[in-house]
Amino acid sequence: MKGRMIVLSIMAMVPCHNACTKPVDIREQNMAITSVQCRVINGQVDNLGVDHPMRYKFCTPLPLRQFWHGPEKFPSEDGTAYVGATEEFLVFYACFQDSDIFSHATDDNQKMWELGDVAEFFIKPENNQMDYWEIHVTPNDFMLDLHIPDRDQFFSGDVSWEQVSTPNSHAIKRVAVMDGKWSVELSIPWGTFGLHSPPPRGSVWRIAICRYNYNGGMNQPEHSSTAALTKLNFHQHENYMKLNF
Repeated sequence: MKGRMIVLSIMAMVPCHNACTKPVDIREQNMAITSVQCRVINGQVDNLGVDHPMRYKFCTPLPLRQFWHGPEKFPSEDGTAYVGATEEFLVFYACFQDSDIFSHATDDNQKMWELGDVAEFFIKPENNQMDYWEIHVTPNDFMLDLHIPDRDQFFSGDVSWEQVSTPNSHAIKRVAVMDGKWSVELSIPWGTFGLHSPPPRGSVWRIAICRYNYNGGMNQPEHSSTAALTKLNFHQHENYMKLNF
């Protein structure tokens, strides 16, 4: 069993006002955000499930789009994410509008994208590194850790599923499910990336927050991502958003 703290928060009666909607000015830009500053954040999210927690008040809202269909294309059910840093963790918060929230996952490290709704967090450290992390979180509080040493070797079969799914990110997740939306906060220790603290100033990483959104069964999930992907492939890390430290 993985050594990490897990907190699940279910709030069935919380009203859903403009659930997880993106700011109007970002919607009207009709262009993807390709670079974002990793702001230092403090405190914790006491009201998990709100659209924009105070902890992330200085962080840029990152709307999920379907950029492979054009920069103006958004999913039918919105999602917005935020990213920040503490001395101990790289931290993400994402809120998703969802009219049919479910996952058939029953344990960690299953293939979550085949089992229902899931948020996927992709983190690629410095550009000269080949490896990257892919961490999935489901609304019913399960997680999949993948550490992919090389994308081409993984998809060619030279690196096996067992090899990429064995590593443990030691991430801490918190999930909230409400009426018409769900949210997740994911905190990944810097030690996962071989660091003791945030990267040096001037470092540039790449990130993407992606989503499988199933409605009315397991057919034809709606996909979306914060990244300016040129095709429906969440592993295009050359097109991930730049995260500037």
